[in-house]
Amino acid sequence: MSTVDRYVMGGARARQVLPRRGDGRGPGAPVVATGQDRAVVDALVGRARDAVHPSGEHFAALNALFAGDPEPMGAALLYHALCARVHSPNLGKALALLVVDWTGRHGVPFAAEAVLAATGIRMDGGPVLVDGRTAWCHEKADPDTFYSSLHVFDRGAVLLRRALATAPDEVRAAALAAMQPHRDANMAARVLASFLVPDENAWADDLFARVGAPGPYRAGNDFAMLAASARTPDDLDRFLHLSDLYGLDARGWAFPTLVDAIGPRAVLPRLVSLLPRLTKALRGKVLDLVAEFPSDAAFAVVAEHADTHPIPLRTARKLFPERASRIRPAAPATNHGLPEAPPTDLPRPLADPPWETRRVKFPKVKGLKVIDRPGESWLPGEREEWASRPLPAHLVKTTGLPELAAPESAAPARSDEPPGAPGLGTAASLASGTPGPGAAAPTVSGTTSPGAAATNPGSGTTNPLSGVAAPPGSGAPANPGAGAATNPLSGAAVNPGSGAASPDPTPTPAPTPSIDWPEAVRATIAGEHGSKRQHAVLLNAPPDLLPELLERWEPASFWDLPDWGPRLVATHGHAAATLLWRAPASQEHAVASVLLPLTDARSASRFARWLTSRGGPVERATEHFTRHGAQALRPLIPALLNRPNPNRPTPAGQAAEAALRVVATPERVAEVLAVAAEYGPEAEAAVRVLLDSDPLDVLLAHAPALPDWLDTAVPELPPVLLADGRALPESAVRNLLRVLAAAPDARAAGLEPVKRVCAPEPLARFGFALLRLWLREGAEPKHFWVLQSQGLLGDDRTAVDLAELVGAWPGQGAHQRAAVGLDALVGIGTKVAMHQLDTIARKAKFKSVEGAARARVREVSAKLGLTDEQFADLMVPDFGLTAGEVFDYGPRRFTLAFDELLTPLLVTADGKRRKSAPKLADTDDRELAQAAQDRFKALCKGIRTVARDQLARMERAMVSGRTWTVREFREVILGHPLQRDPVERLVLSLLDGDGDRVTHFRLSEDGTAADLSETTVPLPDDALLRIAHPVHLGPDVAAWSELFADYEIVQPFQQLGRRVFTLTDEERAGSTVTRFDGVPAKPGRLLGLLRHGWERRGYGQWLASRPSDDVIMQLALSRDLPHSSFDGLPDIPVGPVHLHHERDDERTKDPDHPPLFADQDPIKVSEALAALATALQK
Repeated sequence: MSTVDRYVMGGARARQVLPRRGDGRGPGAPVVATGQDRAVVDALVGRARDAVHPSGEHFAALNALFAGDPEPMGAALLYHALCARVHSPNLGKALALLVVDWTGRHGVPFAAEAVLAATGIRMDGGPVLVDGRTAWCHEKADPDTFYSSLHVFDRGAVLLRRALATAPDEVRAAALAAMQPHRDANMAARVLASFLVPDENAWADDLFARVGAPGPYRAGNDFAMLAASARTPDDLDRFLHLSDLYGLDARGWAFPTLVDAIGPRAVLPRLVSLLPRLTKALRGKVLDLVAEFPSDAAFAVVAEHADTHPIPLRTARKLFPERASRIRPAAPATNHGLPEAPPTDLPRPLADPPWETRRVKFPKVKGLKVIDRPGESWLPGEREEWASRPLPAHLVKTTGLPELAAPESAAPARSDEPPGAPGLGTAASLASGTPGPGAAAPTVSGTTSPGAAATNPGSGTTNPLSGVAAPPGSGAPANPGAGAATNPLSGAAVNPGSGAASPDPTPTPAPTPSIDWPEAVRATIAGEHGSKRQHAVLLNAPPDLLPELLERWEPASFWDLPDWGPRLVATHGHAAATLLWRAPASQEHAVASVLLPLTDARSASRFARWLTSRGGPVERATEHFTRHGAQALRPLIPALLNRPNPNRPTPAGQAAEAALRVVATPERVAEVLAVAAEYGPEAEAAVRVLLDSDPLDVLLAHAPALPDWLDTAVPELPPVLLADGRALPESAVRNLLRVLAAAPDARAAGLEPVKRVCAPEPLARFGFALLRLWLREGAEPKHFWVLQSQGLLGDDRTAVDLAELVGAWPGQGAHQRAAVGLDALVGIGTKVAMHQLDTIARKAKFKSVEGAARARVREVSAKLGLTDEQFADLMVPDFGLTAGEVFDYGPRRFTLAFDELLTPLLVTADGKRRKSAPKLADTDDRELAQAAQDRFKALCKGIRTVARDQLARMERAMVSGRTWTVREFREVILGHPLQRDPVERLVLSLLDGDGDRVTHFRLSEDGTAADLSETTVPLPDDALLRIAHPVHLGPDVAAWSELFADYEIVQPFQQLGRRVFTLTDEERAGSTVTRFDGVPAKPGRLLGLLRHGWERRGYGQWLASRPSDDVIMQLALSRDLPHSSFDGLPDIPVGPVHLHHERDDERTKDPDHPPLFADQDPIKVSEALAALATALQK
């Protein structure tokens, strides 16, 4: 590691540095390929070959490559086809293994020429249908082309660079000679050539001269590859701000290689200038590097960015403690100018803290043996709801498991392939063949899974988790194809007519082979499968095999635990706990949530430890002991009373004390003493001593330690004020910080008397300033108490600010911090805090925090007996508004109103509307007017986000068909000052009985319901109503539109003016809509469909929507949909829209009965197709 004056790159980053010739670095670890890897690569190679149209000049060379007569241009065409026309998460693996194979069999010069020559090819002509497959024409790339696939090409080039760096001189010379004719094909070729051999100075000089020369911008200026080729600061200056950063996130070698070549002193100012262009994640990676630079300037850079990237500062502090203490700014002296309260006016934890004098002596009770009586406690209907909770589609798929019963020569079925995607069905050795001249350092070794070919007739039982029947039957289907050509990688036979997916995406169901479930369970226990297949086995295996799996399986990951854990616990109880307790610490919040209903000695011990943990699931642990009471406390009594030192409990004893405080409520004291009596009279007496003592004497018996950075920072924190405006003296503030740093139960008990005497708003500002300070100082997890304290100190303003941080933390890798932040929002507990929690659950950028927030919303909703939507309705903040709110300026008074977008307005006495608060006039009462003006400004700021969310929720309710009872609607919606106005601008529907009769109405200004003819509509309290969709209104849309226009009612979102897509009778009776077939669309507009319920599938090869739970509506694209950078890209013609059942559904076995549009939700179909039709408009 680095020292004060010497830079040493950290081990993990040093291993990412790409070698240069003569730098002493070896060829790197060999690439290991399993039999499964070989089969995957064969399948992708076959798809790439089939994507090549036979009309191009290099097609013959490609055929020669497959026939065993390799030519570099044939290999180059294959490499380019893989990069440009095959989309799979395994593409990087395929490219790397191709390079390894070519290097080993044909030599480094062959592989280098093939990879470099691939940049001189383009495959943009097409698609063309050839023998039932889609192919693209290839031709020589334009020398001035701005586009290249370097961000994909480098996946194989990295291994090639390692081989060239360590190859003998004669092999390297041969490789340079082979590469020379292709180097000037275009800018991408020059960049790739210097990336492969950065020490070839003539090539590098020419490259960087061209990069820095004035001229049009080219995306060929690939930052990562240029950074790995740079030799001097001058090289870096030529492309630093004239290059494309695309793909940089996935190329961890770029910045370490650059720093290794140029050095920390020269690279620091240049990296700092680049920071504004980087994503937050990339900035974090750069700052991680900078944190190791041994200079004051580097330390200042990481300190400057500590608010958003605290980990680099923590690293720099550990490496350079002297520099950290010297550079830290001196804290200002306390000078808030407020009178301070004397100790006699302060609560005991602040004036006379318990840790200064021990007041209770505890008796010793030794030799107690744990009494364990496992039990379960379920809320009404909870177990049934958990057991029937639907699993996401990807968790009930058995895709990939049939290969367990297939011979090694059979292609694996892959869940990441689109319907109808090909597989070659071959998997021969990658390392076969005779090494050619210059065979290089990258090596590959193969392994196969034992027992993979075993078969089993299967089981006809149903897995209780997924509800999916284990399919009976015999072995895997036979390999359908055989051909004369040979795969250039494995030497196996290739079917020349197979491989590419048809433009028609309608899936052709394959026969379902049997699954050897005992073998699948054995292989899962042995760790022979990835996490997805492990979970496929867990959730689909016959129930008689599950006990062994739950007992012995050590999962590679607890992927999607919140989705499948509740169902597992509901169906298997304590057997499930055996598995779930093996989850890693990063999953402890999810584990705590799903194991709440179970208790035994192990769970009691773990939940008790969480009660006192700094970053654990404290809320869930509290709920566990509240739910189970003395039953959960029973196995903790020995730890509670085992005190080698009477005045200092063991860690397990402290955890047990915390559990005791939760359980021993006044109504449960007798129950607790009865459980203690089971251990004998001495144990009962000792527990009684604990119960009779002051909880603070027990909980705060020892002074919690404070971090060093906080000792000097106390004066810069905002003052904490008593209710009468006096401030706490510094000594009391330090005691308050020690209370906050205590274990969670001690913290809550110590804060209770403090919050009774302190003003809440200053206390909340103090708490959040402490949080900001902790983040600035590195946010060390051992001081999570700072974040947890927000749940006890925070207010509405804290909730808003904290929610913003929580939403961003997963992007910084701080997933556990985000989980603790969500618990803090739950702890704040106000409507604003709950609204923020609900917003994160619906709209978070990162799925991890979104799922965690959704779980907490579900938990809070369950406690209140509400659905998630009902919970969201109740948690809409009202900002203290009342009907007809008046803002008083003295002589002038303004009434609050809202426009159709819930923008606050002030209405004057003569009816004029103002969007901003009036300026103060000379005649106004200045004190009243200023207060009213400040209130209106704060109101506008607070309502802005809430209004946008509520209108979006109402629109979703219209599309989803959500219903309310009339009573609920009156109380929750019409009774809320923010929600009433929008619904008065909408058409509503009253459902009579079972919904066969529907009456449409609007709410008039006096609150009565009126239909289209202005007849009053009675609204019984128990009747159901919903927001009408224009599909419901049918031909009445025009009449309602005219009525709203007459009353000058402007709607908050498109309801009456919403586009409705109507299918013809023929389309409704079928499963395909062809009217869009061949219509071109701009890529940006297609990408916009993702905001309207469509999803990207097949890595951009098609889009999909769901008209019902088990049906997919799929739109084929003639060309892949990019993620960004649409400028200059041509339109993408779309194909027909097809319906098909979700893959692996039983109905996919009958291709003659596809789903029909007539059976789908007409609103979902209309919404999806209307959005598509809009996107295709010129």
